[in-house]
Amino acid sequence: MESEKALNPEYLRLHSIRDHRIFGWAGVAISLLLITHTVTGVFDPLWRFWPVPFLLVSLYFSWHTEPDVKVNYPTWLSSWRDPPTVIHRIIVLEASWVH
Repeated sequence: MESEKALNPEYLRLHSIRDHRIFGWAGVAISLLLITHTVTGVFDPLWRFWPVPFLLVSLYFSWHTEPDVKVNYPTWLSSWRDPPTVIHRIIVLEASWVH
């Protein structure tokens, strides 16, 4: 039953939209905080906490595996054989390294 849901194109589309919204809104929040800090010192106390949303989103995407990939691979670690999963993990590692 779970595998049928995981391979449903509409479910995969909605799942992808949700993931990209999470990543996008975290990026917007971080960008606004960085721009505000650069232009004015009003949010200086928040400056110390700006990595928190980025860290949470990075952790989420580090452990996240797409539903259709979960069906094809028995474990989280074995899902690293899936090329798009590897690309997403590399992007998260690169982004984490920069910050």
